[in-house]
Amino acid sequence: NVEQPDSSLPYWSLTCADGRELGRVVVPPSTQANGLFVGRFNVPDGCAVQTLAFIARPSGEATGVTGQIDRVELAPLRITE
Repeated sequence: NVEQPDSSLPYWSLTCADGRELGRVVVPPSTQANGLFVGRFNVPDGCAVQTLAFIARPSGEATGVTGQIDRVELAPLRITE
């Protein structure tokens, strides 16, 4: 049930312990792909500890920021060379 203007869509942010932001994954409106979405973060060597944060941006809409996330899954992706 995430319905916000594009400029106010929430996102997931992954940061390294030293403060470097490793990436963002914007949560699209629930009307896209039945509310399902996928994102990918690349964690470089030397960044053994990361923090995942959900950022709900302020909205200029009268309803404010609304929505619900029912499930989140974060899993390592092994790439073989």
